[in-house]
Amino acid sequence: LLALLMRWNNSMVLLRLIFAFLIPLSCLMTDQVADVDLKTDIIIDTKQIVFEEYPDAFNPSILRVDEGFLLSFRFCPDIKNNPYYCRIGLALLDENLETIIEPHLINTRLYTHQVQSQSEDAKLFRYQDRIFLIYHDNDKETSPTIKQRRDMFIVEVFLHEGKYLAGPPLKLRAVHHYSTQFWQKNWSAFTFDDQLLISYTINPHEILTLDFATGDCSYYCSSYCPINWNYGKLRGSSNPQLINGEYFGFFHSGRVVASNASAGLNMWHYFFGAYTFSAEPPFALTKISPSPILAEGFYTDSEREKRVIFPGGFEISGDTVYLAYGKDDAEIWIATLNFSRLYASLISLEP
Repeated sequence: LLALLMRWNNSMVLLRLIFAFLIPLSCLMTDQVADVDLKTDIIIDTKQIVFEEYPDAFNPSILRVDEGFLLSFRFCPDIKNNPYYCRIGLALLDENLETIIEPHLINTRLYTHQVQSQSEDAKLFRYQDRIFLIYHDNDKETSPTIKQRRDMFIVEVFLHEGKYLAGPPLKLRAVHHYSTQFWQKNWSAFTFDDQLLISYTINPHEILTLDFATGDCSYYCSSYCPINWNYGKLRGSSNPQLINGEYFGFFHSGRVVASNASAGLNMWHYFFGAYTFSAEPPFALTKISPSPILAEGFYTDSEREKRVIFPGGFEISGDTVYLAYGKDDAEIWIATLNFSRLYASLISLEP
């Protein structure tokens, strides 16, 4: 019966209904998901940010500015028919997370480019009192395959006459990996001794230097630490910040599991946690979340083919963390977290 149902166009919806009625939701969690407490005291509140002009915008990042919070987001105008066509948007929010400057899209293409924007998962950061975005894109081929490239870029953004604009993008090139790794994603940027460094991978924690003149990113240092994390490969998310004598940030990972949010069907679930690393080279990892940070409402039924919580950026004010995250590649959310409780939840790592 299930084999026949899977051939129908609406089989996914039908299967969800069957599982929902016949199997208690509490029984659908796999061991990997069920061993995490869904209700923690770390997350205080969550708020969805909706832009009517850009429905289904997702994967935000956040940066504190004088007027409030600058928010970036990813928008796909025609995700069903042209999923690679993606734009980067910006908006300005006040302290209550209400819109001050209306959301608008920035141009990451020079006028000579003929290839559509395919800019994804931009993350805001500040360097030498200037605001930048780091993101991945392909500016040569439309709808790139795994045999073609996706490269990392950075671009400066600035406020002009009440609207944020972008300067010319700089393509980044990981010198030691460029010929073997065609798709470059999940880089994070941080500042050390007034130098911009790139966290290329989390474990091993490989660090690159950036030449702003050429875009070349060269090997700087690396370290490795055994980590017991059963939720997929650790990947970079938010840009780390120096807090209390060490760098602090969020990562994400993913694996195919079944949960009550997927009606017992195996599909990709993206999880996230926090980590810290030392303030001096080789920037060794020091602490990590022992399990994913979860809250009620994170994982719910969705029309999308993945269950995603993607932390794109954060700001800390006192003991409050403002974490911008994307949900299911379709929504923008900002969570407020208690930093003291979050930090106390981290476990120490031994090299």
